[in-house]
Amino acid sequence: MSCDNSTIGGGKHPGIDIIHGDKIKKEFCKSETICKSYSLCLNMAGKGNLSTKTFFELYKKADKKNIWSYVGVEIWMIPYMLLTLKDLTLIGKNKKPFNIRFVLDKNLDVLSKERNCNIEKIYTNSQKKIASFEVNQNQFNNTNISWFPESLTDKLASYCE
Repeated sequence: MSCDNSTIGGGKHPGIDIIHGDKIKKEFCKSETICKSYSLCLNMAGKGNLSTKTFFELYKKADKKNIWSYVGVEIWMIPYMLLTLKDLTLIGKNKKPFNIRFVLDKNLDVLSKERNCNIEKIYTNSQKKIASFEVNQNQFNNTNISWFPESLTDKLASYCE
């Protein structure tokens, strides 16, 4: 696997644009956008594998790294970037915990130009691929949030306060 998360997890990035970053973060914090982001992440992590608490931790890491201000970042890229920021601990069928991580197969500056990328869900220890998801704007735009109860929407929106 030729995955390169250097622009996200490795701390490098293709440059900073603070003004654009402020707009991206404000857009992310809108109820519809944060709900779409959570739903998309939940779909890739697997039902029951991404608590709102963990999503909030991802948001805090993103805020600390100021990923909103990375040159070339668009709002639809944020959920994919969030998943690369932290390994997730899941509970297996045998009730034993194991870790997974998400890895982009292209770095951010390539993603913003080519738009042809996958995010791989892999076992942290063995690096064996579990699943692959196409990274694209349509998937983000078409994410269904009609199932979200108002209480969940309110909880997610409160993370940005």
